[in-house]
Amino acid sequence: MIPTPIRQVLFTIQKSGTRTLLMGGQACVFYGAAQVSKDVDFLILANEANFKSLRAALDAEVRAEQDKDRAYWEPLKREMEEFRRAEREGQAS
Repeated sequence: MIPTPIRQVLFTIQKSGTRTLLMGGQACVFYGAAQVSKDVDFLILANEANFKSLRAALDAEVRAEQDKDRAYWEPLKREMEEFRRAEREGQAS
């Protein structure tokens, strides 16, 4: 698992093959600066193929996050529904 959102962004863009230029504080960090930055600044090559690869990578990332959320919350929802059902049945007795 990638521990920080910034690393996740960098990994996703690198994996997609999108042509970008990393700038700002995160670029300084790669060169060893003791910079603290909470954002990522990119210059993106403006052509259709590049935008398509970036869009596909970001869409895949969103779907993966939604799948993780579903995998986490669905069992909890079922457990809560079972608890409520048991509680209603206990009150009806």
